[in-house]
Amino acid sequence: MYRFLCSLLCVLSTVPQLVAAQTRCDQPRDFAARDKVVGGRYALLENWPGMASLRIRDADGPLYKCGGTLITPDTVLTAAHCVAGLSQTGDNWVDPDGGIAEIMIGTASLGAVEPRHIRPIATIIKHEGYIAASRGDDIALIRLRSPVGGAVSRLSLSPSSDPAKAWTTPLMVAGFGATADRGQAKRFQDLKGATFYAATERLEEVAVPLTDPATCKARYSTSTVGTGQICAGYVEGGRDSCQGDSGGPLVTFDRNGCPYQVGVVSWGDRCAQAESYGIYTRISAYADWIKRQVGGVRTVSLDEVSTPPSAPNELVDRAFSLLDAALKPAKGRAKVVINGGDKVKVGDAAKFAVTSDIAGRVLLIDINAKGEVVQLSPNEYSGAKRIEPGSPITVPSDGSFIIRVQEPLGRDKLIAIVVPDAFNMDALQTAKGGMKGLVVEAPLPYLQNLIQLIRAATGAKGLVVEPVGAMPGWGFADLDYEVVR
Repeated sequence: MYRFLCSLLCVLSTVPQLVAAQTRCDQPRDFAARDKVVGGRYALLENWPGMASLRIRDADGPLYKCGGTLITPDTVLTAAHCVAGLSQTGDNWVDPDGGIAEIMIGTASLGAVEPRHIRPIATIIKHEGYIAASRGDDIALIRLRSPVGGAVSRLSLSPSSDPAKAWTTPLMVAGFGATADRGQAKRFQDLKGATFYAATERLEEVAVPLTDPATCKARYSTSTVGTGQICAGYVEGGRDSCQGDSGGPLVTFDRNGCPYQVGVVSWGDRCAQAESYGIYTRISAYADWIKRQVGGVRTVSLDEVSTPPSAPNELVDRAFSLLDAALKPAKGRAKVVINGGDKVKVGDAAKFAVTSDIAGRVLLIDINAKGEVVQLSPNEYSGAKRIEPGSPITVPSDGSFIIRVQEPLGRDKLIAIVVPDAFNMDALQTAKGGMKGLVVEAPLPYLQNLIQLIRAATGAKGLVVEPVGAMPGWGFADLDYEVVR
C-alpha cells in the first residue's frame, strides 16, 4: 500500500550545480527530550526545512494527498506514485476528475493555509524507470511557477552520508498523513470556515529505527527492496509513516543536530503493523538523476556527518532514559549484580545474577562506554531464562559460553528486565535484533524497538513514552559499574 500520494519536485537546469550546506540550522534538535528518540509528536515547521504538501483542489475543497520537500526555491522532491495520475491541461496539472494539483508550503497547520502558501505547478518530472512504488524508482520532481523564499531541504547525495547498520543518529519522518492504519481523509474547516480534507490537520513527526536490509527483503520478498531503498520501522509496529505521508522526507541529523534528507516516503504493507516496515526511496541512489534535472540543490558534506566520539554513547544514554521512563512502575521488583562489584577487570570471566519479586523471563542487557549494546540473555548461545520469586538466576549458568570482560574502559550500565511470558522476546533475537555474537550491531534501533515492544505489550497509547499503570508482571533493575585494567 502506498504510504502517501505524492511529493513535489521539479527544476530544470542545463548546468546542474551543488551548493555547500550550511553548518548550522535555525533549530538544532535536542534529543535529550524524552519523546524525540522513540515517540511521535506534533512537529515544528522550523525542524522540517522545505516541508511541503501536494493537494488537489476541486469544488468540494482541497484534498491534501502527499508530502514533499522544497529542494530549491522552485523545485519540490516527492514520490513518483504521488504524481502518476496527473496530466497537464492548459496551464494546470490535473487529476483524472479535473481537480487542480497545487503545492502548499509554509505552515504546519492546514487550517491556517492562506493564498501565500499555495504555488501552482509548472512541470512534473517522474523518474523514467517508474512503474509502481513497489518496483522502485519511486521519485519525482515538481517545478513551481514561482519560487518560494525560506529554507530548503539538504540532501544526502552520497552513500557515505546515508544511514548504515551501526548508525547512532535517529531517523525521523513527518507528514500530514493518517495516524492509524487505513486511515481516511477527514473533513476539516480552516480559520475562515472553508472546507478542506486531509488525514490529519497538523504536521506530525515520528522517529523510526533503521531496519536491516536482509530482514526487509525477507518481509517483502516479491518487491524491489535493494540499494535504491531505505527500510525503517518497528518490529512491533505502532509508529510509522502512513497514507497521506507519501513523498515526504525521511531525515537524519548531522553532528550539529541539523536535519538532512536521506529518503522519500514510498510504500509499505499497511502502516504501524507488526513487521510492516516502511520503504523509503534512497535519495543518494538517484544523485545523478537529480543533478541532471536540478541546479543549486543543497547537499550535506561528509565533514558535517562525521560524529564526535562522545555522541553515540550520549544518544544511547538518552534512549536508556526513555526505557527507564517506560518501566518506572516496575523498578525495584528485580535486582541485578555482577561478580566483582562496581569494578570489573578486563579479561575476567563475568557472571551476572538476577533476583526478582515476580515470575517471568529475563532480558539482560549491557551498554558499554562506547555506546555499544550487548544482549547478554537471551542470545544465540542460550535461550531465555525463566525466573521465580526468591530463586536467583545467573548468566552464564550452564557452561555453554563464557563472557569475558572487554574494553572499552569506563562506565557500563547493566539492565535487567523481567517480562511476562507473552512478551515478544523473539523480536530481539539474533536475526531481527541485528546481533553479531552478543553485540548488537545497531544499538539505537535495538533500544527503539525494545521500548516499542514494551509499549505494545503494556497497551501504551499516545505520542509520548510514559509508563502505563502499575505494570503487573514486569520487573526492572539497572546497575552502573566500571570496566578497569
